[in-house]
Amino acid sequence: MPLFEYRCSDCEALIEVFQMPSDPNPRLCGYRCPLSPEDPRDCRGMGSLSRVLSVPGGQVRGSLRRDRPSVEEAARAGMTVYENTPAGARKIAGSGPDFVSREPEEG
Repeated sequence: MPLFEYRCSDCEALIEVFQMPSDPNPRLCGYRCPLSPEDPRDCRGMGSLSRVLSVPGGQVRGSLRRDRPSVEEAARAGMTVYENTPAGARKIAGSGPDFVSREPEEG
């Protein structure tokens, strides 16, 4: 079930709600909105809620690799690396076919 975040217009509380996308959005805070002594309302938690755009959760590595893996690293990972030639692609590492032709096979 997805987790959505809402912010109260009165108390600025951030509220997390587990709900299906088809469920109706909550309308009132229901939290303990701090009201000023001058506020004529005698109840709390009546602030309207608006959905906050939040970032998906999860663990992210501290640094992302920006370069390409080397031919040797790709081969160790089980991939086949090809080099383009005018006639097709020639294998330079890995366990795939030695040559991939650009022309369709007749037969």
